[in-house]
Amino acid sequence: MSAAEESARVLGRLTELGMEEPWQVALLLPGAFQDFGVVETDAAFFEEERQVTISGQVRQRPKIATSGKIPRITVLLGLADGSTVEATWFGDIAPIKAALQAGTLACVHGRLRLFQQRWQISDPTLVDPKWQGRCMPHY
Repeated sequence: MSAAEESARVLGRLTELGMEEPWQVALLLPGAFQDFGVVETDAAFFEEERQVTISGQVRQRPKIATSGKIPRITVLLGLADGSTVEATWFGDIAPIKAALQAGTLACVHGRLRLFQQRWQISDPTLVDPKWQGRCMPHY
């Protein structure tokens, strides 16, 4: 059996992705992972400066501010225990405005901060429902 045939046998269906040598399989691995594995639904274990993924209901219509140079949208999420978390996005707010209307359920990932006795998420990321409770690869 030639070396090329042996590589094709070892790689199996990976040859359909263009793999020719066994060492190329490592190139399929993601560069990093985003962990959305633990989704918090209440504020019982919140700590400042901790990365969290929270799930809650949008309490009211998002507030949009276009004053200044960068537009921003602020969304108030209500959690299961009655507490609230405020998330603010800057820049392109159209996708957030379309996705988060009052009453919808949302999952957001970011760093928790406590400001004037209110929980806020800085640099929030809207989590696609298919990634809730899972690790999302970054290629």
